Amino acid sequence: MAECEDVYNAKDHCGYTIDNCSWIFQFYFCSLNGNPFSLILMLILFWLFITTLGTIADQYFSPSLSYIASKLKLSPTLAGITLLAFGNGAPDVFSSILAAQKLKIFLALGALFGGALFVNSVVLYFVVIEGGESHIVLSKLFRDAGFLLLTVSTILIYGLIGEISLFQACLFPLLYTVYVCIVIYTEKEKKALSAFDSLELPVLESNRIESCEIIEDYIASTIPQIQITQVHGRPPHSIVSNLQWSLIKFRYFLQKEQTEFSSMTFFEKARYIIIFPIQFLQKLTIPYYIEENWNRSYAVMMPLASIFFVLTTQEWITETVFGVHVWIPSLIIGVFLCVWVWCTSKVSIPPNYNGVLTIVAFLMSILWICTICGYMVDLLSLAGLLSGIPAEFLGMTMLAWGNSAGDFYANPAIAKLGLNQTAMTACFAGPLFNTLVGFGIALIISSSAGPISFSMYDHAVVAISGCCLIASILTSLLFGSFFRGLITKLHAKLLLSLYFTFGLIVSLYQFT
Repeated sequence: MAECEDVYNAKDHCGYTIDNCSWIFQFYFCSLNGNPFSLILMLILFWLFITTLGTIADQYFSPSLSYIASKLKLSPTLAGITLLAFGNGAPDVFSSILAAQKLKIFLALGALFGGALFVNSVVLYFVVIEGGESHIVLSKLFRDAGFLLLTVSTILIYGLIGEISLFQACLFPLLYTVYVCIVIYTEKEKKALSAFDSLELPVLESNRIESCEIIEDYIASTIPQIQITQVHGRPPHSIVSNLQWSLIKFRYFLQKEQTEFSSMTFFEKARYIIIFPIQFLQKLTIPYYIEENWNRSYAVMMPLASIFFVLTTQEWITETVFGVHVWIPSLIIGVFLCVWVWCTSKVSIPPNYNGVLTIVAFLMSILWICTICGYMVDLLSLAGLLSGIPAEFLGMTMLAWGNSAGDFYANPAIAKLGLNQTAMTACFAGPLFNTLVGFGIALIISSSAGPISFSMYDHAVVAISGCCLIASILTSLLFGSFFRGLITKLHAKLLLSLYFTFGLIVSLYQFT
């Protein structure tokens, strides 16, 4: 969509966007141009995209990955640093890939650096505030923070060189593979660890988790004999494990959905009305596959709805094969599958082919996330075009905050339960996966046709964010070493002040 930046050079802005740009640009230049409420509508649209991403990741994508991991009988360690880390970082990963495809590589990098800095400073501050000062395993801090430090330093060095080849881009996923191997090896060497110590991997985060009340309610309702006071001590691994986090969120969302409209506040009603069409479409196109949220009415309509959702989002609806419009055989196949689901399922019990439904849910979730991330990249590109603010600045603020909402809610909630090691590791391992895998794939895509220009001299705000991120990581390493693994409130306050200093520096640089 790089050509859309030339829209103001065209005489007919609307006609130009229709021929060259996505519907986001068309919506603004053909329907909203000159409207004083256009900014408000764009902000609502961005909020809707962020909300949709969080809902899909929480309700569909991450749980389907958890289900697949359990069926494959992966160990919690291996599942946490591969499949479940992918579930946590899906919005960041796909945002980076979509930005790279649209030649917005520094938008992706700005979002990743900004999000990582936000998580390593603001989120970590609230982890310490909620969980209190506590000791963590120094070797794990050096492992996770050290790999993140190496990753950020490598990117900045590439930026100074000014060019990235395909070989250099492939080093990022390779580095994450090395990280995975080290984690697995160290876990095997420490089989005698207690259950509490083994809970070190990033949990499946939620953009909607409010403190730790949901986790406590889940434990109280699922295992009544366990008192909540024990949760704040050293809970067994089977209670708050990576693979059960999705079930906690399932129950949370199901409880929210059962809230009557009349009992909602004014703002809750407004929010419900705005997001209801999107949520309804999600239920129609992404199948449920476990008994807790099985609904045969939605499942019966799912095949037809999902097929046409794919055709529409991929712009295949008007295509023809052997002279026949694609939508005609798709309609026939969809109706046949709808009847088949109705005949082979029950009202309240999932069918015996729920494994297939899990894979379909996983694939449809990816399609939803890719589609929404593409819209977000276009919207931020439009915002940058209209305001004159560089896309990377918008990426490291608005996009970074939106993608980091899950960390902001989930990590302090886990720390409040006494799992400080888990929360601390999530603050480093999550951004590490997003950067090495998400940005690595983005660079591979961009450099596949040849070396790409990658100069930090032309994108100073990204370089500033990278340097501040390094300062944040070094602060954690130095304080952790000096206090021998004790994470103090002074450390947390220093990180918070570092983030505000970063915001002040980039704002002064950008707007003066």
